[in-house]
Amino acid sequence: MKSIIMRALMPFAGFFFVVVFFLLIPGYANAGAGSCVALTPDDQFQYATRCFEEREYSIAIAEFKRFIHFFPDDPRIETARYQIGMCYFNLREYASAVFQFSGLLNSKNPTETGIDSGFMISACYRGLKDYPAAINNLHALAGLTEDPNTRDRVFYNLGLLYLESKDFENARVFFNRISHAHRAQYQAEAAVARLDDAQRIPRKSPVIAGLASIVPGGGYLYCKRYRDALFAFLINSALICAAVEGFDDGYYSLGGLLAAVEAGFYAGNIYGGVSSAHKYNQAREGEFVVDFIKGFGFDLSAGGNAEGFILGVSCRF
Repeated sequence: MKSIIMRALMPFAGFFFVVVFFLLIPGYANAGAGSCVALTPDDQFQYATRCFEEREYSIAIAEFKRFIHFFPDDPRIETARYQIGMCYFNLREYASAVFQFSGLLNSKNPTETGIDSGFMISACYRGLKDYPAAINNLHALAGLTEDPNTRDRVFYNLGLLYLESKDFENARVFFNRISHAHRAQYQAEAAVARLDDAQRIPRKSPVIAGLASIVPGGGYLYCKRYRDALFAFLINSALICAAVEGFDDGYYSLGGLLAAVEAGFYAGNIYGGVSSAHKYNQAREGEFVVDFIKGFGFDLSAGGNAEGFILGVSCRF
């Protein structure tokens, strides 16, 4: 009896299955399609920005580039390109950063972001220790605008770059060129007064060091390198005595060889004395720059964030 009923219901079961398949499956498909997340400019830009803020710079570069690719008409394209440059800068890939920032600086009609990029180009050159390029770039940037705020910012940065490269006279010139409106903000008066102390930095004369080296070790002694002075005196004295004794005893070949060796050591003694004077001066000037920066709260580092930037050479105020 049961089997007869099952056979009777089989056609209806097949019909019911077909109805369910055609009615319900499309519904699931549509539900799945509706669950796909559409990529929006805001979401993409915010995600790239968050990666930047979390210092995931390599990921941020890829995400900002994705934003530029998918939303080329978005008004934040220029900001995204600038942030890519900042990512390269923070990764210390300065050559790539310069290339990125250079594309934003329009020499005919520079935007605010373009001007900021110009400052960052100099910061990149500073990172590469190419101070002439950093300084030349800022001089060119000053010629692109008549805005007094921007020009004072250029003069301030030039003053600090000249200071760091130990060109104290030009540093004074550009601190003095800052307009009256911003002199307090950039501490220009105090900086110029402090630069007057550069004339009192203790220095050693390379000429005197060379002349003092006529006596072996004299140049080192003049530059307060006492251990080097002692070694130079002992080595040169020993070689001179050995060469003289060789000649006195009739060992002319040995005496000549020792004299030739001593000539090399003696020349090195003179060169070392002159070089010591230059190193002494560089060390004292470097100490002056470090003390200057600490005393005025100047910050010669650079960085940035998603909402703005920090100049390659900036001031804490």
